[in-house]
Amino acid sequence: MAITPPGRRQEPLHVVPMALLLVLAAFAGGALGLIWQSARSGGDRPPAEDRLLTQDGADGADSEEAR
Repeated sequence: MAITPPGRRQEPLHVVPMALLLVLAAFAGGALGLIWQSARSGGDRPPAEDRLLTQDGADGADSEEAR
């Protein structure tokens, strides 16, 4: 039993090029995300690890006095 009418040409799916473009888009998105993250950090605030280690208070909650 045919799914398409007989005589109609089946269009190729181009699965391999689509898969390659998907991988390329994933790597490009990751690279742009890293660039965006490094550009936004700007160096005006210390990394999160340093801020967590230098907080005042026993519970580690961020308070107005610690800023």
